[in-house]
Amino acid sequence: MKTFTTNLQVAILFLLLVNQGKAEILTVSNDSNSPGQFTSLQDAINRANTGDTIYVSGSLTTYGTLNLNKQLTLVGAGYNPNNQYNLKSQLHTLNLATATNGGITTNPSGSKIMGFVVTSSISLLNNLINNIEISRNQINMITLSNRSCWNWKIVNNIVGTISCDVSTSNASEFLIPNNIITGSIKYFKSATIFITNNIFTQGFTFTGGLTYATITNNIFYRGTTANCCYRTFQNNISIVPAILLIKAPTWRKTTLLMLIPYLNR
Repeated sequence: MKTFTTNLQVAILFLLLVNQGKAEILTVSNDSNSPGQFTSLQDAINRANTGDTIYVSGSLTTYGTLNLNKQLTLVGAGYNPNNQYNLKSQLHTLNLATATNGGITTNPSGSKIMGFVVTSSISLLNNLINNIEISRNQINMITLSNRSCWNWKIVNNIVGTISCDVSTSNASEFLIPNNIITGSIKYFKSATIFITNNIFTQGFTFTGGLTYATITNNIFYRGTTANCCYRTFQNNISIVPAILLIKAPTWRKTTLLMLIPYLNR
């Protein structure tokens, strides 16, 4: 009887541990026409357990400024959603930071953020927040300050600026592929920064400085590679506006004919 009781207790404890470790899916909507479990995304983040996934409905109203302090997957509606009213999941600022509660410190390392429109920035507030994936978002700025971090993947976004601190950069092992970049990438100082298969749509591409990075298979429109030191450029194309003017005898005015691409080494 004693053996049976002991085995039963072990089995119950095992089931409790399994259920406790099971990831949950939470839903958030601040649109009363499409309710979710939570109306506040910050409340959902605070309620969630490490490893959970939070689905965030599109809305006309922003979800505001948020602090992500545990490993979660946040999924929005996308920056160009295929729904009736084209409702987007909008954030102002998303801060990645550690938090201590009851003597227990949590860290958002390993989090995934996808499908949001971030009108201000995704900002890194503490060191050693690693293994972050940012994908399929529209973001004004990703700013890492002077924090130590590694193994980030920034992929398939429309993003303005991706920046470290102007004087000190401790970011390494960054993979930045397949984005449309409307501003610049600057201040990285590591040989493990890989910038590949992106489209840069504006000038001043690397004006803040970029050292040791590998830059391959990108398209640059009106960009400059000034302030890039000890970097590797391979198979990139640069397009600059060039004017070919021909006198039009009938209209008696000049006409802009074309943009002339050339290969940037």
